[in-house]
This record gives sequence, C-alpha cells and structure tokens, in this order.
Amino acid sequence: MGHGEPYGPRLAPQPMPWDAFTHQVRHPRSSMPPYSPKYVSDKDLADIYAYVGSIAAGPKASQIPLLKD
Repeated sequence: MGHGEPYGPRLAPQPMPWDAFTHQVRHPRSSMPPYSPKYVSDKDLADIYAYVGSIAAGPKASQIPLLKD
C-alpha cells in the first residue's frame, strides 16, 4: 500500500516530507485530480498525513511463513 508507482509518489511507509505531500495533493504530477482546500482542508490534510505516517512497514517476505519453502 502506498509504495509508489510510475504514476504516483511513495506514500507509506515513511512518507515524503510534508511540503512535498501537500504539493502532490494540491498540484498532482499525474492523473490524480487536485484537491483544493475547498474539498480537503489543511487540517484534514494534516490528519491524512499523520495517518499515512503511522503506517508501519510490513514484514520482509523471508519473515512470512506462507512464503517460506
């Protein structure tokens, strides 16, 4: 989730800096629609950023029992 692709930036874990996150939401670089403060307030955007920042990295494939031989 949120690992980034050619069409969008990496969001989680370890999201981009706040200024870059805000710029991406307000002025996206790809096909994502822009979200002005009319639709996503600065407070809501800060809450979203805090949530994205709280997402921990998942386990490595080598640590997942079902993926071991």
